[in-house]
Amino acid sequence: WHQIFEAPLSPALTKTFLAPLSRKDRLIGHVTMAFFEWVSHMAFKLTVNGIEYLPERGPWILAANHLSFIDPFIVLSAVPRSTFTQLYTLGWEPYFRSRFRLWIARVGHVIPVGPETPLVTVLRTSAALLRSGKSLLIFPENERSIDGQLLPFKKGIGVLACELNVPVIPVKIEGSFQAWPPDAKIPHLHPITLTFGESQIFTPAMIATWTTNGEDPHVFATQLIRHAVSSL
Repeated sequence: WHQIFEAPLSPALTKTFLAPLSRKDRLIGHVTMAFFEWVSHMAFKLTVNGIEYLPERGPWILAANHLSFIDPFIVLSAVPRSTFTQLYTLGWEPYFRSRFRLWIARVGHVIPVGPETPLVTVLRTSAALLRSGKSLLIFPENERSIDGQLLPFKKGIGVLACELNVPVIPVKIEGSFQAWPPDAKIPHLHPITLTFGESQIFTPAMIATWTTNGEDPHVFATQLIRHAVSSL
């Protein structure tokens, strides 16, 4: 994994999504997030708990459960504005194929990934962001829950957490499934609660112990992160 993470990203990806935004685009991003923050509190009566667990500086990973289309917007609108400027998330690439939507992705700090995107590319991009000091919002289930129950986590987040030794902050979203369920075309007015938990760091000593005990460190770390989210 060290060799994979050290490989350079494609110039196209770096230029399109990771290059600094213009002043105009930064302003649009801030105004958009302020709008989502207003909607979150007015329409969904958003309650945020544990915001003090967010470190002032990155890199770190937010690991959240995924219940609804609106989950990324809820999380991004809940964090401090200074945090948003350094926080990125992965988004479903088929939604961002037009020029306008690609621009939205860039302004909204979304890195599009899709079914054709190799896992190695996704992890390499995520690692590059974290190594540059930026932070990352990840939904480790890799899909929205169709019944509101927490799904198994994919081990990619365990790979990032173990190989990069960055803090992972568990995030639990409640109420967004009722606010915008999978079969609904428009959202419903339903309260949403967002809870941040204490960060987890998986040290080399912990990883060595798991390995000695015959555990796959990436899988074991992923299970611990899932437990932390479900326990909030």
